[in-house]
Amino acid sequence: MSSVLPGVRTVKVQPGHIKGELTRLILRTQLLPIALEHQSDSAQTQVIMATVQTKLVGGADGVSFNDGGAIGGWPTTQNISSTHPIQQIDVFAGWTIDGITITYEKENGDTAKVVHGTPGARSTIKFGKTESLLGIVGRAGYHSYYKRSMVTQITFIIVDTSSSAVRIEGPFGNGDRSNQGEVFKVSQPIAFAGYAKEGSDPLGLSGLSFIKAFFAE
Repeated sequence: MSSVLPGVRTVKVQPGHIKGELTRLILRTQLLPIALEHQSDSAQTQVIMATVQTKLVGGADGVSFNDGGAIGGWPTTQNISSTHPIQQIDVFAGWTIDGITITYEKENGDTAKVVHGTPGARSTIKFGKTESLLGIVGRAGYHSYYKRSMVTQITFIIVDTSSSAVRIEGPFGNGDRSNQGEVFKVSQPIAFAGYAKEGSDPLGLSGLSFIKAFFAE
């Protein structure tokens, strides 16, 4: 968006504090749902949510999963909260991202916890009541040691929609510092999808895709 409506909050950061892909992602991304909700209130029009799924990054080993459908019930219903979809993310990572556990918040206030790949947590990211996931930056692709495509690194960019403060959690993974895989980035995901070997496999997570939401009349 090249301009915003009066009174609509956007993300403000100082470019010198965040470098590389993170800077470009944040500066390019505004809180689009907030802007559209504001516009719809003034125009007295109905607002509906549309969802899209991004291209897979990493591999396709294991079983496919889609939290948008399994937890959210899309496309027939919308059970994941549109304002605070994620309460917590647990990451199990070493040389690659072995597993990820997401705790979703539903529209009725209940929570749903799902594990994709290796269970457990070496790092935990908690989201405050006014915080949401602004973006994700990572690496994914063929890993020469494991000889298959994987998600090798991930970083979470979180915004407080009350204060516009931004914090960064990560990067996680890339423990061998080999920087394998291509850089990927996605803005404002609200749910995860992908492929994983469920259970005790030490390299359970294979690939990731992301569910994004848009509001429209």
